Amino acid sequence: MKTIFSFLHSNRNNWEIYLFPIVVCLAFSALFINNDNYVYTTEIQIASGAGQKQLKRFDTTSISVYQTMLKNPDIIASAQRALKKDYNVDISQKLLVKNITTTPVLSGNTLIIKASNSNPELAIAMGKQVTKSLFYVLKSYIPAKQVSITSTSTLKNVKKVSVSFAILISVILGSAIGLSIQMLAEYKARNHSFEKRHK
Repeated sequence: MKTIFSFLHSNRNNWEIYLFPIVVCLAFSALFINNDNYVYTTEIQIASGAGQKQLKRFDTTSISVYQTMLKNPDIIASAQRALKKDYNVDISQKLLVKNITTTPVLSGNTLIIKASNSNPELAIAMGKQVTKSLFYVLKSYIPAKQVSITSTSTLKNVKKVSVSFAILISVILGSAIGLSIQMLAEYKARNHSFEKRHK
């Protein structure tokens, strides 16, 4: 950052060439600053038989298969209907699929489901309904296993773009644009001077 401001200081005679692009970049980045996004995380646990025994090694490979079922049309449609019935929320299946993700599972016996939205209440509602839909499908799909929704759900506020990061990128990008304009102006001035001397 110090180097950037040193560069701008050395070109202070052309400050207006740099100032305008930086201001434009800052204005554009302001659209994304403090753009809150809430992520609601739930978990579905799958265990072998009675007593909540851990899955056998070959069973853990099936977890990744189960997680692909999350965006199955039947599961999404069921969650969509439940959102309308329980929360009076109309949401398209496309948007529901877009806002629901899972954390890739390499080992273990837990499916982690994340619902994100700028509205925390909607993020929670989507997360709960999609998790329930997947839970009931898994219960019927793998009756020999014990499927349960854990009580470790969380809601986190995630900033999409921080203020300091937006300012830094705006200064760098604006400086680059200003430098390009300055170099182009100097190039044209040299050409014009060259042409005048040879007339």
